[in-house]
Formats: sequence, C-alpha cells, structure tokens
Amino acid sequence: MPSDSRSPDLAKYCQLWCLKPSISVFHLHNNRSHRELNVHMNGQRLKHNPYPVYLGVTLDRTLSHREHLSRSAAKLKSRNNLIAKLAGTSWGASTTTLRTSALALCYSVAEHCCPVWAGSSYTYLIDTQLWCGQFTTQQWSTHTMLPTLLSNSLVSICDCGQ
Repeated sequence: MPSDSRSPDLAKYCQLWCLKPSISVFHLHNNRSHRELNVHMNGQRLKHNPYPVYLGVTLDRTLSHREHLSRSAAKLKSRNNLIAKLAGTSWGASTTTLRTSALALCYSVAEHCCPVWAGSSYTYLIDTQLWCGQFTTQQWSTHTMLPTLLSNSLVSICDCGQ
C-alpha cells in the first residue's frame, strides 16, 4: 500500500471541515529538534509548524508551555489596556462595571487550560498581567474589589495543577 493512498480521503476531510493541515516534529535529540519533514498532500507540501495548537493550547518542543503563556499574556495585556481605558472614563469607572469587565475579558483568558500549564516555570507571564489589571482597576475605582477576587478564585484555580 503506497504511503499516500489515504491522502485523498484526508484532503477531503480537511476541505470539508475547513482545516489547514500542517506538520510538526517533536524530538528529544537536540541535533534533530529543528528538522522539517517533507510531507505532501494532494501534490502540495505541508507547512511546518513549530508551535501547533491542540484544543486551544500551543505546544512547544520542550512542553514548558512558554509559547502558550506568552501568547496568553499578550492577550491579557491588550485586554488590560481596554479596561484601563474604561477605568479612565467618567461613564465606565463604576466598581461593578470594572469588575464585570475584568471577569469577562481577563479571567477567561487566564483560566483557559490552567491545569495543563499550571506547573510551568513561565506562569509569571500570566501573573504579571493579572496584577497589572488589578492595579488598573484599583487605581480608578473607589472600592478595592479585585484583591478579594484574586485571593479567592484565581489562587484556587491555579493550585489545581500542583
């Protein structure tokens, strides 16, 4: 049986579900870790992806989740900037509005797949952005609501992986 006999079925499946196939190689031998395979589907070479995403988690060769946490921290930074702009206005600076915005925008990103990456040494990337968000909301709010939120919910969420 030729190695590409299933290629038409796989190509139809990818086209049906609007998938963009790519290929990644994870190898423990450091000299071979950046090797790119030459794999074709329907006569076209598949693109090499060093950081594939599986179920919303960006994988890297060392499984340290550095790339995933860096991307999540970038998302949190942009969302913190939105909350800071909201906090700097007279019409959006109420405690309830800021708390709801922080919960909806920031904590959903921070909590995503936490049990997977909670043991990583790069969790400080997420922690830094969460503390920046807390400072922003405290600075403009008359009540301090996020320290309670952080001490109760986030600590219990991130302790689940240890």
